[in-house]
Amino acid sequence: MCLVSYCQTHLEPHQRISALKKHKLIDPVQDLESRICRDHGEPLELICRLDQMFLCRSCKCSDHKTHETVSLEDEAEMKKSQLRLENNSMDQMIQEREQKIQELQQSVKTSRSKAEEALSYSRKVMTALVQHIKTEFTRLSEAIETKQEINETEAESFIYELQAEITHMKEKKLKYPNLLFNFQLPAPPSLLYLVKQSGV
Repeated sequence: MCLVSYCQTHLEPHQRISALKKHKLIDPVQDLESRICRDHGEPLELICRLDQMFLCRSCKCSDHKTHETVSLEDEAEMKKSQLRLENNSMDQMIQEREQKIQELQQSVKTSRSKAEEALSYSRKVMTALVQHIKTEFTRLSEAIETKQEINETEAESFIYELQAEITHMKEKKLKYPNLLFNFQLPAPPSLLYLVKQSGV
């Protein structure tokens, strides 16, 4: 690794000369020194999966020789694959949730429609029931009023008859003082009269 940043003009030999084509080229980065191992002065080309840290070739052969290490390119590709899988998974989860939202919205819409139908039907039933109650109440009221009128008519007729009887009895009673004053028992018949009546 050259560890040198090139402009497009000076990069051209690396793309043309066979010996330079073997060099590994990477996109320009800031702070190129951070990609150099502080212990060995070599490029940090590897990553230790156990310790999750960047390594140079010498680091791999010393402190990390028993650890699983991969190149930065392989690790980057693996991370990209994981990100693609996660992205696809997220897309699927988003679609599932959007579908669930649509289903819930449709369910709410259907539920609202059924609720409105139920309310409309209940309103019609209750209106008919109230009208029926009003009609029956009117009919019952009329029947009660008619019965009351009949009772009152019969009572008035009976009262009239009783009053007429009372008037008659009062008129008759007015004659009683004279009758009592002038009342005399008839004389008993004579014995001769009785004999004649008996035919003796």
